[in-house]
Amino acid sequence: MLTSIPPDKVSDLLSIKNSVSRTPLKDAESEGRKETVELLKSWKQPLLAVPVTATFWKFAALQDADNQRATALAQAERRIGRLQDQAEQHTAALAQVERRIGLLQDEAEQHAAALANQGEELVQSQQQTIALQEANNQMTADTAAMMERLNRLDIYLRTPTDTDETGDQLHEPLG
Repeated sequence: MLTSIPPDKVSDLLSIKNSVSRTPLKDAESEGRKETVELLKSWKQPLLAVPVTATFWKFAALQDADNQRATALAQAERRIGRLQDQAEQHTAALAQVERRIGLLQDEAEQHAAALANQGEELVQSQQQTIALQEANNQMTADTAAMMERLNRLDIYLRTPTDTDETGDQLHEPLG
């Protein structure tokens, strides 16, 4: 655009204000485009020292560079947005995993308590089994002693001592 304007009118063009009453120089300054600001300031100076076409190409190159930087910045912002979304998804997934781990820990503690109770019941059951075995052994010994006494009593009862007048025994032997 600047190449189609006579060099003496470039200064006029740079003083034109946009809809918010800012000149191209003020726009470049507010957007932080240092190289563009320097170029525009050099155009406001007398144009005899710098040929207009060279200045125009420098300005065009700076505009292209600014556009490329703006595009790269927009792409970087989109990438940051995607990364933030991914980070939020990962954070949510991590929170779910942590909740699941907590539930599993609670379940493991319940199982451990149940196993401890079963262990105590097993010990009590073993103690009862031992007591029953001892009682059974005692009963077996008592039964053996009784059987021995009964055998002695049986032998004693089989010996005829009393007979009636016919000579028959008054009692029959056991067994």
